[in-house]
Amino acid sequence: MLNWKLAIPSAFTLGNLFSGFVGIVFAFKGEFQISFLLILLAAFLDFWDGLLARKLKVDGELGKQLDSLADAVTFGALPALLIYLIMLKGGIYLDILKPLSNALPYFSGLILLSSVWRLAKFNTDSEQSTYFKGLATPASAILIGAIANSFYYKGFYYPIFWFNEVNLIFVLLLSWFLNAKMRLLSFKFAEYSLAGNKSRYLLILLSLLSVFFYSFEAIPIIVILYIGVSLIHFKTNHEI
Repeated sequence: MLNWKLAIPSAFTLGNLFSGFVGIVFAFKGEFQISFLLILLAAFLDFWDGLLARKLKVDGELGKQLDSLADAVTFGALPALLIYLIMLKGGIYLDILKPLSNALPYFSGLILLSSVWRLAKFNTDSEQSTYFKGLATPASAILIGAIANSFYYKGFYYPIFWFNEVNLIFVLLLSWFLNAKMRLLSFKFAEYSLAGNKSRYLLILLSLLSVFFYSFEAIPIIVILYIGVSLIHFKTNHEI
């Protein structure tokens, strides 16, 4: 007999997975803007599947594994593909790396490998129920999606990514951040009081202001703010 309580959050998870699949299809078509929007949709669904599972008291091993499999596609394979296509079709090489121009785009696969590794560690680390170790895969995917969206549709708001040497460094840094030991804030609120969530509410306020002034181009700023506020939060609370 179908467990309807379990089916509800699972439907959100499968929606996340399907968004990743469609995003990959549109990435191959060069429609990076749609791929980016699908990453945002998937992140929304990913947030709600876990929340609903906890509220309905059906969070368990099946949901956890299904969620990670979906995330591996949407927040691992899709962003890795976007970086690959940027490096393959649009990047500029300095003379010293031109002989390696055919090989460098494949380094984008490190995003996929690092994301899957992070997801596996998350599933086996009970400490990450209250905070994250390293950058969460949805944040990484949204960052890459925003860059890809801007690269092809917004008149090169991030001209530094014209250079594939920069893209390569970006891939290496982001792969490290995904599995870094630093503690970052989780938005699984235990309670909603201001006193217990000052850092979270500050980050939300700064993020909203950034979006108000810069729209989607604010996403790299928000990721930097997220890391900075998290580090300050755990440092001042003597948790690092």
